[in-house]
Amino acid sequence: MKKSNPKEQTIRSTAIRLFNQESFTAVGMDRIIAESGVSKMTVYKYFSSKENLIVECLQFLHDEMKRTLLDQIKYRKSPQSRLETTYFWYMDLILNINFKGDLFQKARTELLPHYPSIQPILNLHRDWFYQHTLALFEQLNLEEPESFTHLFISILEGMMSDATSDKEMINPQKTWDFIQTLIELERAKK
Repeated sequence: MKKSNPKEQTIRSTAIRLFNQESFTAVGMDRIIAESGVSKMTVYKYFSSKENLIVECLQFLHDEMKRTLLDQIKYRKSPQSRLETTYFWYMDLILNINFKGDLFQKARTELLPHYPSIQPILNLHRDWFYQHTLALFEQLNLEEPESFTHLFISILEGMMSDATSDKEMINPQKTWDFIQTLIELERAKK
């Protein structure tokens, strides 16, 4: 990840906050400029267009999410413990009071037809999380780690969707217990 200066960081953090609060299409460059307190010339010095700014924001978010998750699991010894830590890290993310939906999913649905340059970072993020999760299920020596990976990610995506409308309906511990039960049932079949 490249090192950015304070003005670039301010622009990017303002854009991420606004995109999260509203949407990519509802927030224009003039609003980002006004709320960041940085001159228009400076904004365009670092980000040549809104499309470029969005790509940079998504890359930053991907790098931060990857870094924080890997920091959380690095001292966990067992694959089950790393999977549990991954799950609760994700729960902390979506149950955060400022969570208004997955910006990667928002970008995919709102912007992809207009900004095809975002496709590589969307794919990178999706593929990274899939591979991360798949590796954990493979280490658990389950018969069908791909199926468990898809199920796990689908559960997380469903909970993420629920979190955008009503965080009260999410019960992280109960859902984790369900996931553990499925893993134990699969192991018992061997």
